[in-house]
Amino acid sequence: MNKFRTIPIKVENAIILNNTTAPSPKINTPKSYKGQIPFGYDFIDNELKENPQEQEIINLIIQLKSQGFSLREIANELNKKLIPTKNNGIWQANTIRKILQREKEKIAG
Repeated sequence: MNKFRTIPIKVENAIILNNTTAPSPKINTPKSYKGQIPFGYDFIDNELKENPQEQEIINLIIQLKSQGFSLREIANELNKKLIPTKNNGIWQANTIRKILQREKEKIAG
């Protein structure tokens, strides 16, 4: 018998079984939304709803673009103003492009 064993085998097996078969709880993960929730929206009551604060930032992005700012310049401006992204990261031109494309599609229909 192993004198270093401190957990009885039955208890150890139950712990292992529980840790490997029980589904792990998912914290703050929407039940039916696949992928990242888009900037400007929150997932509430199983549907996407506009986030008013993020919608204001989208309006600023659209305004800057209409003033002739490039995607990179818009990203730099948002970073300079310490405006956070959805995941509290830094703004990238590609993120700005996606937001503008989504807004264009929303207007089109």
